[in-house]
Parts: sequence; C-alpha cells; structure tokens
Amino acid sequence: MLNRINNNTDTDEKVSIIVLSRNLEKLRRAKVLETCDCKIKYRLDIIDAVAVELPASKIKELSQIREVSFIADDSKVTTQMDVVRGSVSSDLSEDFGYDGEGIGVAVLDTGVYPHEDLTAKGNRIIAFKDFVNNYNSPYDDNGHGTHVAGIIGSDGYSSKGKYRGIAPKTNIVGVKVMNKEGGGSTSDIVAGMQWVLNNKDKYNIKIMSLSLGSDADLRENEDPLVKGVNAVWSKGIVVVTAAGNSGPDRGTINSPGISEKVITVGCSDSKGTIDITDDVISDFSSRGPTVSHRSKPDIVAPGVDVNSLKSNVNYSPSNKSIAIKEKSYLKQSGTSMSTPVVSGAIALLLQKEPDLSPDNIKRKILRCTKKIKGTNYEQGKGLIDIKQLLS
Repeated sequence: MLNRINNNTDTDEKVSIIVLSRNLEKLRRAKVLETCDCKIKYRLDIIDAVAVELPASKIKELSQIREVSFIADDSKVTTQMDVVRGSVSSDLSEDFGYDGEGIGVAVLDTGVYPHEDLTAKGNRIIAFKDFVNNYNSPYDDNGHGTHVAGIIGSDGYSSKGKYRGIAPKTNIVGVKVMNKEGGGSTSDIVAGMQWVLNNKDKYNIKIMSLSLGSDADLRENEDPLVKGVNAVWSKGIVVVTAAGNSGPDRGTINSPGISEKVITVGCSDSKGTIDITDDVISDFSSRGPTVSHRSKPDIVAPGVDVNSLKSNVNYSPSNKSIAIKEKSYLKQSGTSMSTPVVSGAIALLLQKEPDLSPDNIKRKILRCTKKIKGTNYEQGKGLIDIKQLLS
C-alpha cells in the first residue's frame, strides 16, 4: 500500500497523499481523517478518494483503517513538450466541410491565453477553470496549454489562415491544472477531470485532451490518474493523452497513457514533408509496453516543430497588459503536440457522427491509420489518417 510513499514516515513533516477508499462515504462519516490530522485538499468522488496533507508519521495509522484501500503520493505531473495539417492529410475545411463547430474540447494544461486566433471571430474559449491561482478568466503563464489549444482549434486569424488548427471552429474549455513552470499535482489534475464531468453538458464537452503525464509505476487500479481518465471515459467523454517523452527505451509510457480505455498518442516526425514514406518515430516518444504488458501507444501523430499559438505569459486577469503582437506563433515539439492533433480529428469526426460513443470512436481511429517505419511498441496501429477517418 505504501510503495509510493516516502519511506521516512517517522517524522511530522507534512506530506501530500491521495487516499483511495473502499467506501468514501463511510470513511467521511467515521471522521478517521480528522484523527490522523489530515487537512483535506479535495474530495475526489470520481475515483472514490480524498487528497489530503498530513504528518508523515500518521501514514501508517491511516493505512490500517478498513475503509482505506490504497495510499498514493500526490505525485508531480509535467507537460509533455520536448507542417501538421498537411502531413496528416488534415486540411479538411474545404474537402469535407467539417470544422468541429459546436464541439467542446477540454484542455487540461497550463491554461489558455485569449489569443485572437481563438477570440477575434467570436470567443471560442467558452469556459475557464483555474485550479492553480483561482482566476476566473483565461490566461496562460507558461504557454504550453495555448500551443496545445491552437493545434486543436486555431482559426489562423493572425496568419490569414496559414496556421489553422485541425478543427478551427471547436470550442475550447480551458482547465488550468499546471503552473507557470509546467508542473502540477495529481490531485489538481483529477480535480480538473471531476470539474469537466460536472460541466460536460453545460459546455458540450465531448473530448478531454491531456498533453501531460507522470512516471507509471503503479498498477492501473491503484493509479489516481488512470482511475480519473477511466471515469471520464465511462461518462461518454473521449480521452486523448500523450504517451510521454521518455523514449527511446521500451516500457516508458507515462500515466495516464497506460490506461486500457484512453487513446494514447505517440509522436512521429514528418521530416517537413507531406510524403509519409520518410516519416519516423521521434526518439523522445515513449514506447510500450505498459507496466501491465499492454501494447501502447495506440497511434502516432506528427509532433515535431509544430507551429501553433504563442501566449503572452506576462498577461493575467489581474495584469491585462497589451498582448504581444509581433510573434503570434512559435514551434514546439513533443507528444504534447501530437495529442491535440488527434483531439482535433475527433472533434471533426463527432461533428460528422455526433452519436458515436468513446469506444466506437477509438475503434474507428485505430482502423484509420497508415503504418510508418517502426515497431508496434513505437507506433501502435500507425500514423492517424484523418481523411480516411472522415470518408
């Protein structure tokens, strides 16, 4: 039970943990958390857990309570950042008439800057929730989340259409769970997932995009991130998550990408060409299998030198300085960039076929791929083919 907890448990140093429960209501009624000097940060109903802070010396006592099934560190999670539209055959607005209009995509990340490519033709950042600094309106003091959101839904306003996202009329729901350094806690991210579930009907959230992850060293039924994404999936929201940037070694898939349910995305390098015969798997892209010996990633998408939106990281709702205009875009690489390519593609698919379930979407995605150089543990079913997906 305590394999993720610091071995030094005989001190009064405060530690942050997530307590998984067999019966969360009974655990609360018994008030055992109070007797262990726990300060409750979140009640995480979607995974039957509570996130708490307590003295390390109390962990053993807490672990012996019948209602406690497992205790995990409230571990650190990081962003997964280390020619997209053409290289995945995705310039689709003219070819197919799909642009993701009306589909809500929740981006759990460092925030979303109100870039004019998301706001000038009508504000498509339709909601924003901040678990880090508790602001009520959109901002991004790191830039990662804005870049991700742009890959999904930029309309290319600042570039006269040159740098559009995959689904340029999608609605973005920004959920800030990562700080300005690009780090966050597991509990904040699970709380963000819970907020998404609570607001999915209000904002028509159909997709949750996670360009983040942490080391996968827990079993799936004990991993709070995996339990969180599985709960979201079971409620009808497609979850797309980064494989991680821990390659090229095998067995390096990050959590929550180890989940059997979700769509886990690795990174391919298009070498700057539309022709996929020269495409390769990026060295940094995490490889399978998972800790449960499951084949992952599920698919790959381009994620090297992707041009997308640049945030003014000095902007905040309390410091509304004039936006930086001279550089509206920047290039970044990582499975963080591959993941929103797939999220955007699913937004297009759901516009075409709005009644598809997450399981049906995943099956369809896995059939609409092209093999490139690399093993199954590197690329899964292969490079996503969006034209085939929508045909």
